Amino acid sequence: MALFDKLSDLANAAKDKATEAVNMGKAGVKISGEKNALEDALQNLGQYYYEKYKAGEITDEAAIAICLQIDEKNASIAALEAEMQGAKANFTAPMNKDKEDDAPAAEGGTKFCTECGAKIPAATKFCPECGAKVG
Repeated sequence: MALFDKLSDLANAAKDKATEAVNMGKAGVKISGEKNALEDALQNLGQYYYEKYKAGEITDEAAIAICLQIDEKNASIAALEAEMQGAKANFTAPMNKDKEDDAPAAEGGTKFCTECGAKIPAATKFCPECGAKVG
């Protein structure tokens, strides 16, 4: 019987530790939620004052300096996004664009894919390299 009592005590201790760990996890989730709510409130406060700055209602020099930094970052982000759009347009443009007009069947029953430029059999309906519809 003493063995069963010891096993029972060990099982209860393990259960208690597991419950404790679950409770600590729940507390961690609650803390994280509160921190996120705090960050949201601070962000809303910042947005409120930034809008007042844009409306010309803020005269505090320190706040204006921070708002000017925000303006600079917004301009930098806009320029980088425009640059990225240009790069994305170039990246997604078909390769070998100049060969697009030369795509009809070449000698020997082959042609070239208008999307990726791969050499493919003339009877092919879809490019085996990129999957684009051809011909």
